[in-house]
Amino acid sequence: PKHIGGLNLNGLKKHEGLNLPEYIAGFLNLNGLTNAEGLRFPERIDGNLYINNLTSLRNVILPKRVKGKIHYKGKEYMLYKLKQLQAQEEVDLTASITTHQR
Repeated sequence: PKHIGGLNLNGLKKHEGLNLPEYIAGFLNLNGLTNAEGLRFPERIDGNLYINNLTSLRNVILPKRVKGKIHYKGKEYMLYKLKQLQAQEEVDLTASITTHQR
C-alpha cells in the first residue's frame, strides 16, 4: 500500500526485500535493524521513527519529512539534526580512511 497508519517492525532483523509505503500516518519502529544501508524509507512519516539499534547512518537515505522525533542510539532527534549527525559520520569516515592511507 502507498499509505498506512503506524507500523511496528521491531522484530525485523534484516531489511532485504522490505518495501515500505510512501507515507506512514503514524510511527515506524525499525529498532530490530542494525543496518539500513540501501533501505528506502517512506517519503513521509507523521509520527516517530525508531531506529535505535542502527550502528551507523552512513549510506542511509532518510525520509524527506518526519513530523515526530527520530529515536537513534538512545537519543531523540529532529530530522534536520539527524541529517547533521549523518553528515558528520560521513566526514569522520572519510577522515579515518585518509589517515589510514598515509
